[in-house]
Amino acid sequence: MTFETIPSNRPAISAVVATYEGELAANLNASLESLIHQTYSPVEIIVVVDGPVAADQDAILDRARETSVVPVKIVRLPINGGRGHARNCGIAACSADFIALMDSDDVCLPDRLEVQSEFLGKNPDIDIVASWTQEFEDDDLQKQWIKFTPTSHRDIVKALRWSNCVANPTIVFRKSAWETVGMMPNFRQMNEDYLFFLRLYSAGFKFACIPKVLVRVRIDARQRQRRKGFRLLMEDLRFRWASYREGHLSLGTTAIGICLISARRLAPAAAQSHLQAAWRRLGRILYSKK
Repeated sequence: MTFETIPSNRPAISAVVATYEGELAANLNASLESLIHQTYSPVEIIVVVDGPVAADQDAILDRARETSVVPVKIVRLPINGGRGHARNCGIAACSADFIALMDSDDVCLPDRLEVQSEFLGKNPDIDIVASWTQEFEDDDLQKQWIKFTPTSHRDIVKALRWSNCVANPTIVFRKSAWETVGMMPNFRQMNEDYLFFLRLYSAGFKFACIPKVLVRVRIDARQRQRRKGFRLLMEDLRFRWASYREGHLSLGTTAIGICLISARRLAPAAAQSHLQAAWRRLGRILYSKK
């Protein structure tokens, strides 16, 4: 594979953003604006409204649909069905062969889709391409970290056996691959992307990661809270059991993963930031030189 930029053979890309009642209108606006003003435009932006949302979010969506130079299509779901279901509804509505996912509180760099489309044009054997991310805290803009992912298919697959090393808001993937593995699992809060990745590599699809920050990921108090607690641990256990039952993870890997994630989810609040920092340092050591 090569990460050289070439101005040809770029595939068309549809972008999918899912939003919900708890999202801030300002965050949703920043996310959509970053997609609308790409140096290589998506053919469409599909926004899935996962249940009723506040009037300020609706106002953002109406303005985007009316003024965007990129077609913005709204898919409204009557009740909140969770992340997996919302993303599946958005992907199903896409017309392009490649799909870019985006969270409604994150921000794409202007050249994200240009870099990823040119990489896919250069590497037609790749089915899903990600990038590194820059995480930042809304309440302290001085706190910023780069989240690393290994770059080669072999190293990504090895890392996926232990943790979700692929940043979901950065991925561009073949719609046909999503169809082949039966769409994303319908988990409400988390791990729908992780099991999706495991199903993809088990089915023989090829991964890659561009060693460059292409998306800025927002980390705030609400998101930190969502990453811990007994309820989230139960979702982790459900995911690990499903991964083992489907044959993606061995019994030993599953048991070790359960121990590691239990310690992380149930740690006291004071220890959470230290564990997260250690996790980032480990990723930097393992993946930044790949």
